[in-house]
Amino acid sequence: MYRIILCEKATGIVLELDGKTRFSNNDTNSPLPSMTFNTIEEAEDMAAALIKENSTLEIGIYKNDETFVKRY
Repeated sequence: MYRIILCEKATGIVLELDGKTRFSNNDTNSPLPSMTFNTIEEAEDMAAALIKENSTLEIGIYKNDETFVKRY
């Protein structure tokens, strides 16, 4: 399993899944907002599509164990 996390490209601040709202972690136990995919190909396809729609995004792809895989 893989997940993607959306960030502002200019600042690296994590965003909600709408790609616009900054994630506010008022509860330190809150997980980062992410989308989950079964394969790396699905995660890469979604990341590429989101970047095409909004070039101000930076997207990180991670394995389910939090291991960093790739950045878009």
